[in-house]
Amino acid sequence: MKNIFYILLLFPTFSCQKEFPAPTDVQLTTVTLNEKWRYQYPENEQLIWVSAIEDRVIYITIKKDIADEIHVYIFSSAGTLLSKTPVTGVELPTQIGYFEKFIVSGDWINISSSFASSLINTREGTYYYFPSYWSSVDSNPFDLYLSVKNTAFFQQKLNSNQIGVYQWDLNTNQKTIIDTLMINEQEITHHWKAISASSTHHGASLSYSHNMIYVKSNYEWQTASYTYGLYGISSDEHWGINTWHKDDIFGGKRHSGEFRAELKVDLIYMYTSSDIYCIDMVQNKLKWHHPLNDYLLSQVKIDNKGLYYFRHNQLVCLNPSNGTTEWSTTSDLSRKALGISQTYLASVDYVKLDKNVFFGSVTNHLKIFDKRNGRLLFSNDNPFGNGITVTDNYRYGMQRPLDLQGNTLYAADDKVFGAFEIHQ
Repeated sequence: MKNIFYILLLFPTFSCQKEFPAPTDVQLTTVTLNEKWRYQYPENEQLIWVSAIEDRVIYITIKKDIADEIHVYIFSSAGTLLSKTPVTGVELPTQIGYFEKFIVSGDWINISSSFASSLINTREGTYYYFPSYWSSVDSNPFDLYLSVKNTAFFQQKLNSNQIGVYQWDLNTNQKTIIDTLMINEQEITHHWKAISASSTHHGASLSYSHNMIYVKSNYEWQTASYTYGLYGISSDEHWGINTWHKDDIFGGKRHSGEFRAELKVDLIYMYTSSDIYCIDMVQNKLKWHHPLNDYLLSQVKIDNKGLYYFRHNQLVCLNPSNGTTEWSTTSDLSRKALGISQTYLASVDYVKLDKNVFFGSVTNHLKIFDKRNGRLLFSNDNPFGNGITVTDNYRYGMQRPLDLQGNTLYAADDKVFGAFEIHQ
């Protein structure tokens, strides 16, 4: 086993609320990493994604010399290579860059971004591309979202005023229209974006097999800003269709840019470049609002104990129930990939900033934090000891070169994939 140990310089401690206790008898000061396994991948590939899903670990690389080819590696948690699938015809960066969601259902992977949705079959290597509404042309399908049991949903223009919502059975390839959404094509003001798919009850009057939630963004030319509304569609082969909607979920507040969103049970967490919101699906109203007062340097990671993110020079944890700050710690100025588990939070830098401006310096600086209070537990420039994590060509967007599952860290650099066990 390869052991790596880092002696932590003492930092000032920060106060914690009761939800995040840090009693002295269990207070962590350092952790060690023991390498569990590694896999050397070809030199002409470069990593763009790592994700641990149940008992599988998925690594995605792009061919350096072939712009439209990616490889999907699937490992067991013990490090056994289960499959390696080449996927061609991928037009980077818009299909793969700026990841927002990574969904796995059976042999299918759905990668969604601000610009497009990609659907990949890891067994056959088939690939489908669905642009966002803004880049869709004529009647081409767009805005795909993978649900459970090999079911997907997508949208398609029916005419100048209507969009059809389709349910797609990936086993039989049957596509069925289940609802319509209204648009105003002349002014290009309405944009319907899928943010969630599930098989459980969410805010509807009946329990349905599939649920879709859309956010309608309405662009106002006079103020150059957006307002947002919610629309839910629940479908069942026996009960039919049930729908609900709520306009202007932010109570008249305008925003200058797009949003990202995530559904957790009956709460929707939405964040823009300047604010984070929580919408209660049962009460059908805004639950809380937290202004960022700065810009995000990572995606927002959410679990039942907190919302975690990096901003200008801080790592922050919010209470998911009321949006108050549980704790915050100082951080350097760089774009970061972020992963969370039950106990730990891990980050790796991939684009440095200089006076709020991007430049091409990259690093493989890995840090592990105590998720209860933000205390730094581990810091190392490169745990694999080979090179940088990601390319200095960061046009591929918010890449994710690490993930956490339990006490296992899955990571990669420019030569190997692998896993480390975190020891207290």
